[in-house]
Amino acid sequence: MYKTGDLGRWLPDGRIEFLGRNDNQVKMRGHRIELGEIESALQQYEGISSCTVLVKVLHTGESELVVYFTSAMDQTYTLRAYLKESLPDYMLPSYYVQLDELPLTPNGKVDKIALLNRSIEGLESGAEYVAPRNVIEGKLVKIWEKVLDKERVGVCDDFFTLGGHSIKAVHLVSEYQRVFDVKVSLKDMFINPILNSHVSLIERVEENNNVSSKSISKLVNLGKKIGETKIIKIFAIPFGGGSEYSYRKFKEFCPDELEFVPIELPGRGKRIDEKRLESLYELRDDIFNTIKDLLDEPYVIYGHSMGAILTALLAEKIELSNMPLPLSIFVSGSSGPVTRKRLIKRHLLSDDKFIKMLSMVGGCPKEMLEDDKLLNLFLPILKSDFKAVETYIYNGIKKLNVPIHVMIGTEEKLTLDVSNTWQEITDCKVNVYQFSGDHFFIYEHIEAILTLIKNKILLTTV
Repeated sequence: MYKTGDLGRWLPDGRIEFLGRNDNQVKMRGHRIELGEIESALQQYEGISSCTVLVKVLHTGESELVVYFTSAMDQTYTLRAYLKESLPDYMLPSYYVQLDELPLTPNGKVDKIALLNRSIEGLESGAEYVAPRNVIEGKLVKIWEKVLDKERVGVCDDFFTLGGHSIKAVHLVSEYQRVFDVKVSLKDMFINPILNSHVSLIERVEENNNVSSKSISKLVNLGKKIGETKIIKIFAIPFGGGSEYSYRKFKEFCPDELEFVPIELPGRGKRIDEKRLESLYELRDDIFNTIKDLLDEPYVIYGHSMGAILTALLAEKIELSNMPLPLSIFVSGSSGPVTRKRLIKRHLLSDDKFIKMLSMVGGCPKEMLEDDKLLNLFLPILKSDFKAVETYIYNGIKKLNVPIHVMIGTEEKLTLDVSNTWQEITDCKVNVYQFSGDHFFIYEHIEAILTLIKNKILLTTV
């Protein structure tokens, strides 16, 4: 039996009430964090007398890591820099509170309840507060305070330290466009997380505003024909067990400059009466025949999981057919078109064991696993797709002259090193972006993913 560390109790009605954990492990933004590991690092810093790290729920409903410590010296603004040298970014506390002494319970232990009941006012982010010094900085501070729902943001504050993440970065970009009439890319947001660095960023974009306008115009005009205007298509290939319907939310939130075109594979959705294909190469050929007459206009290809492998195979097929290549390739949830070595062929498992395996590894969306009728309908499709992947043999792919953008989830068994396998099939640079969540993180970040795709297309077409 595996001990999870979770505490709970049976209720009279048969439900289980979660009471917490019997250790100091917490889960924040997709990461499991040992609070004791942070405290251990703090205790090694010269001058720290005592400390504790807690998770505080803010009035916004979001949770943040807070350090409470005692020291003879004022060290609020040096601790974060110190911790950054030994801890990954996701483990860095957002706030640092220096006290004369830590409150104790009658038993002599740190009174965590008393600490958490302290007012949030006065909490420091670990960066020395510097007030805005000019008009642009003043506007930036107001925007950050609005997007982050925080007070007293300083020009030296870090966006992600203050609780920013990819979705809030999208909102920040939107506010910049509204207030300054400039279009800042998400890439710039991640490279320049400090507020005062955005002053030069805003000024630079304003200077190049004409270029930016031309790039947007080019995005629309790339697909122009006489008498009509086309927009760039995103051909989206579904994951194992998926269909055109799986991407319905992506179509809903797709930017106006793009057209999201989900591909329907045989044996599901609108093609349910057709024979299922159990080879990735057969599936690739089917997709190719579906879109080959549409490749004379600029386009990109996107695929998740099994769809990511099919995306690579499809791009090779397009090049070998001497047809126009995509502007870019976007993939998620896959380590690349390499052969997977598995001791067990999962598509050969009994239905019960197959479903249990899906639940354990996150092999399909939760909404499907929780609906028996839906699961029974898609089980044959899932097994067929698993067979296609597990019997697939990687024979190498002719190198493409196409940029590849890889997206992964923080809770997947994938790391930033995934770029190495994707680099094998392209002469262009491979970029990797990490989002919070499990294998199906894409559903939690639909707008952010679409914005990323749009911005990368803009860069490609400038």
